[in-house]
This record gives sequence, structure tokens and C-alpha cells, in this order.
Amino acid sequence: MPTIKANQIDLYYEVHGQGEPLVFAAGFNTDHHVFDKFIDIYKKHFQVIVFDYRGTGESSAPEMSYTIEMMADDLMALCDGLHIDKCYFVGVSMGVFVLLNLAARYPHRCKKLVLSNNAVKLDPRMALLMQLNLELLKAGVDQKLVVK
Repeated sequence: MPTIKANQIDLYYEVHGQGEPLVFAAGFNTDHHVFDKFIDIYKKHFQVIVFDYRGTGESSAPEMSYTIEMMADDLMALCDGLHIDKCYFVGVSMGVFVLLNLAARYPHRCKKLVLSNNAVKLDPRMALLMQLNLELLKAGVDQKLVVK
């Protein structure tokens, strides 16, 4: 299982293909598997990098509050560990906010950003769903067992 030490945690990642680096940043409460269907398509043209945020998938899950800034710093540490100076980024949902934070603080590291399914303001139903998911995470409930 490939991991890199990033800000005192083990960050899980996978690298597929060759070419210019393209990093996929997932949404809230998902792991690198959300991009499984895209890897074979993009690895023909890019070096595709997928990873798990702290607290998800195969990465470390320290007991503490996580911030978007922290996740952006973890992603920069991953790029540093893989010797990637500048790359393309694709973000989905929460990944958009991670990448916007990353681009604001490290613009020289970003070739292009592709941002999908982001929201400026959550509607009340989505805010409630996010709060319930957060409570399940805090309680240690395996989200894969929850009917969606």
C-alpha cells in the first residue's frame, strides 16, 4: 500500500500511467475509488494520481478536527513527496474547495484546475445530510453500511 508521510500522517495514494501529472481530489466522505472509472481513460495521456484525504480510505485518521487548509497542505505534501512541481488538478464537490484553497496559496504549483459539482451555498436538505454524515463519522459508523 503506497503511502507518503504528509504533515505527520500517512497519506495513501496511487499513480497510474505516464505523462504530465493529473491529480484527482475527491468529495466529502469519499476515497480514491470514486475515480476508478476515470483512471483507465486518463492514464493514456497523463500520470494520474488519486489519493485518500486524512480520515478517509487508507490514509491515517487522527482524532482531531480537519480543515480544508489542512487537506490542501496534505495534497501539497503529496506532490512534494512525488517530486511534482506543477500539475493539473481535478476536484469534485469538497475537492473543489480543497483545490481553490491550494490554488490561492500555491498558484505556482497549478497548471490548470477543473472544478465540478461545487456549491456556493448548501440548500437546507443538503446541509442536514452533511451534518448527519458528520455525526455518523464521529460515531465511527461505517458509511458503507448505511443505506443511501
